[in-house]
Amino acid sequence: ICQPLHYGNLMNDKFSIQLAAGSWISAFLPISIIIILMSSLLYCGSNEINHFFCDFPSVIKLAHSDTQLIQVLAVILSSVDIFPPFILTLTSYFYIIATILRIPSTTGKK
Repeated sequence: ICQPLHYGNLMNDKFSIQLAAGSWISAFLPISIIIILMSSLLYCGSNEINHFFCDFPSVIKLAHSDTQLIQVLAVILSSVDIFPPFILTLTSYFYIIATILRIPSTTGKK
């Protein structure tokens, strides 16, 4: 947006594939770690989840062993996975607003 004439050079097929692969990998690795750790928990008693969707808190409640490490790790991995895209988005909006404010005419800003 800040350099529209350079977009064709910057966004090529290789870079698009790298962005997509990075998104998939950054989502796949943390959840894989959590799933592997959750599969090693001990479950006894009722193994039925009264939900349509089998999500993290429901499975943790069924575990009979200590789940504190997995819960802390889930928060840490979620934070690591959420904050970089958030900071990247804030930074890009900052540059967009700064570029718009540098345009001298109000017609150009629109």
